[in-house]
Amino acid sequence: MSDGGNPLRGSSVYVLEQLRDAITSGTLRPGSPIRQRQIADQFKLSHIPVREALWQLESEGLVVASHNRGMTVASLTEAEALELTEFRALLEEYLTRRCVPRLSDTDLAQAEQAIAAIDRAQNTTEIVEFNSAFHRILYQRADAPHFLRTVEQARVNLGRYLLMTWRTAGQTDRSQEEHRQILEACRRGDAEEAGRIMATHVRAVGESVVRLIREQAQIL
Repeated sequence: MSDGGNPLRGSSVYVLEQLRDAITSGTLRPGSPIRQRQIADQFKLSHIPVREALWQLESEGLVVASHNRGMTVASLTEAEALELTEFRALLEEYLTRRCVPRLSDTDLAQAEQAIAAIDRAQNTTEIVEFNSAFHRILYQRADAPHFLRTVEQARVNLGRYLLMTWRTAGQTDRSQEEHRQILEACRRGDAEEAGRIMATHVRAVGESVVRLIREQAQIL
């Protein structure tokens, strides 16, 4: 969690962004303790903005509070991951179908650039970053801000497991092929086909997360 020169530094929004980034990047892993005093000392802040940031993260399902352990980074159960996956598949299929007629040549070019950036990525953090960019480029044209905010929250919750699943052999190749198929359907203006492939794509990613959670549970 870098202090940097963010103009929001010192606000609850800044703390929220830093903590959310640490959780989604895997720096703070599921089950990790969140110590309010330590965070306040790190950012040289009072406890008020830290507490507000933690409340927001709790509402997003990224941290949980318990009487015995205080705040910890939330872990997903297999059932929760399956539910989030299906939720994402339904909403992202809708967003894809809605965005296709609205995509410009610039949007399509940017989406293609995001795919190329994944091919060039040097590590899994970059892969996840450019993967998210590909989806955002398409969905922003759906003109459905409430859907988009809800999907983004679900993507973040599942996405913190993606850094581990992307290391699976063949995962990137499979995902990239689906990205290209989605983009080609968008270029043809085939909203139904693009939406169908997107739903398949989301479910495949979710299934890899479920497998990871299942394997971790067996180890424990």
